[in-house]
Amino acid sequence: MLREQAKLIDRISLAINAIVIVGAFHIAYLLRQQFQPSLLPFSNYAWALLVILPVWFYFLTKYQLFSSLRYHSPVELLGRIILVQFWGSILVSSVIYFVERDTFSRGFLLFFILLSGLLLLLLHLSRRIVLGLLRRFGYNYRQLLLVGTAESSWRFLELV
Repeated sequence: MLREQAKLIDRISLAINAIVIVGAFHIAYLLRQQFQPSLLPFSNYAWALLVILPVWFYFLTKYQLFSSLRYHSPVELLGRIILVQFWGSILVSSVIYFVERDTFSRGFLLFFILLSGLLLLLLHLSRRIVLGLLRRFGYNYRQLLLVGTAESSWRFLELV
């Protein structure tokens, strides 16, 4: 039962992460457009999402941000998000500037990197808090029945 719940939570987390990344991309475009009205139309930049999404998901998976976060401190979570943003931005900016060096707005890309990092941090912190609250209310637990002597039961319990 818990494995099915974990798969469902992982799929929901994956979808929410995708929404956050695409949302950060749109918001970064709108913010950059406020400072640079001559920015090219959004359609000229949308292709970058085809590069950004797989790269970000690779690094989110590599730094285990889809796994259980209950044993990681918020500082460790921040460090992992920074690593995702750092390596993701290096790889994506390399591809972008190899393909469209002269027309892609560096300011827009910088806004996206900063905003996506902030939103991903908030998302994963809130995910950690929500799942912690669910555990506190008795959800997402395994129940175990031990049969045997008290001494052997306690030894087994310590192992688990």
